[in-house]
Amino acid sequence: MTKKLLFLVMIAAAMAMSAEAQRLETVSDAAFAGQLDIVGVQAAGLVPWRNVAEDQLIARLSDKKPAVRRAALSKAKEMVVVSEAVRNKVSEMVLNRAELEDIRISAAKTLVPAAKYEKPGAALMSAGLSDASLAVRITACKALYEAAAESYEIKTWIIARLSENNQKMRLAAAWALFKASPQLDVQAELWPLYGNKEESAEIRTEALKSLFLAVETDDMHALTYMIHDVSIIGSPESVHVAGIMLLAADKNPNDRRDITNHIIKTQAHNAVIVAAAKTAAKGRTAEVEKYFHLGYKLSDGTYVAPIDIP
Repeated sequence: MTKKLLFLVMIAAAMAMSAEAQRLETVSDAAFAGQLDIVGVQAAGLVPWRNVAEDQLIARLSDKKPAVRRAALSKAKEMVVVSEAVRNKVSEMVLNRAELEDIRISAAKTLVPAAKYEKPGAALMSAGLSDASLAVRITACKALYEAAAESYEIKTWIIARLSENNQKMRLAAAWALFKASPQLDVQAELWPLYGNKEESAEIRTEALKSLFLAVETDDMHALTYMIHDVSIIGSPESVHVAGIMLLAADKNPNDRRDITNHIIKTQAHNAVIVAAAKTAAKGRTAEVEKYFHLGYKLSDGTYVAPIDIP
């Protein structure tokens, strides 16, 4: 075999090994920056991510390299519900102010399905209440959205954040109540928040967006007519658009068609309003789910969770 041929064979073998390494990689969530180089993991003699055990994962969550910790958090999403040790470790990462901010934010997102458990819920509420990083506070608050639908304590904590002076935290709290919005005490907070014309357009819009499941669950189509005809007309455009988009929650296609056709005819001069009406007329589509941060699927089937929707 000539040196040139031997060299080509070596290159081909290296490419094959790299492809196999990539096949073993399980970290694909774009929400976590800085993915770990699997080839480097294997070269270091570490277990591939798909085979990692609980104790090995916890060790990687404490690794000195940020890239390893980021990748470990992505893997931890699969284990936080079933492993108390993993969710406790991730909870500690959320509270660790010496940790990098982006990793703490990723840790908070990782805890979403486990927030109903005592330590993760307490960690997220603690970080959301008084952390020095506003970005961590906001993410921690939003990460409680699933638990808010099950836990009275967490729901009450989020509602209390609606009274904060910080506008961004108030927006985060309104956002975080969407899953619990079918509950009457949550609606008692969100409807008046939307209806208060002294509130900012951003807060009123977010309150409406978080009421989608309430309208959908209770089949409140009559109320959606009232919202549009009485309160939304004359409001800032973002509030008007949110109210029209909320019509998509009406499960009666005839009702949706009637009112959206009316809006299209009377607001023909406003392209933004017409576009919102046309979207709402189709009911609960992926576009609507994205707008109301409900979680939706991309065309390739990839699911985008609410916490990852801007």
